[in-house]
Amino acid sequence: MGIAPTREISGQLLIKFDMYILPPPQHLLLRCSVYPTVQSPYRHLVDKILMTLRSQGGIKALLGIVRCGHPDVLSQVARGIANFAKCESRASNQGIKSGRSFLIEDGALLWMVQNANNEVASIRRHIELALCHMAQHEVNAKDMISGGALLELVQISRGCLREDIRSLARRTLSSISTFKSELRSLRMDY
Repeated sequence: MGIAPTREISGQLLIKFDMYILPPPQHLLLRCSVYPTVQSPYRHLVDKILMTLRSQGGIKALLGIVRCGHPDVLSQVARGIANFAKCESRASNQGIKSGRSFLIEDGALLWMVQNANNEVASIRRHIELALCHMAQHEVNAKDMISGGALLELVQISRGCLREDIRSLARRTLSSISTFKSELRSLRMDY
C-alpha cells in the first residue's frame, strides 16, 4: 500500500513524501524528495529541510536500515543518500550551505565506499552519483581520500556504464585540486 502526499508551494518547491508498507524485511519505507527550482524564493527551505533530516537522525536511520541486507531496501537507501547528496550539493553551489557534507559527518561515506561496486545496478548507480555530487566540493576532498572514495571516483571515471556519471566523475577529478594532487602522488591517471 502506498501513500504519496505531495505539497507544492507556489510552483516553486515540491516536497513529496512516499510511504510504503511492505512485507518483511522492509516493513515500512519512507522516502522524502525535495525538488526546488533554481529561481525559487524558497531555496532557504532546502537548507532547513536538510538540517531537519540530519538533526532528527535521518542519515543515521538510513544507515541503520541497511543492516537487513535486502537488495530492495539497500537500493532505496542508496537512492535516499543520492537525493540527499544532490540537494546538499545544490545548496552548496547556491551558497546556502557551507562546510563538510552531512553524509561524511554522519558516517555514510564508509557504507557508500563499501557498496560502490555492489552487484545490484540500481544500488551502484545511486552510490556513484552520490559520490560524484559530494566530490564536487573541495571541503569534502580530504575525507573522501582518507575514506577510500577517491579510488572509487577513479573507477567511476573509467568504467561507469552511464556516460553522464562517468563524465561528471572525470570533470570532478580534474577540477578539485586536492584530488589532482593526490592522484599525482599516487601516479594515477583518470
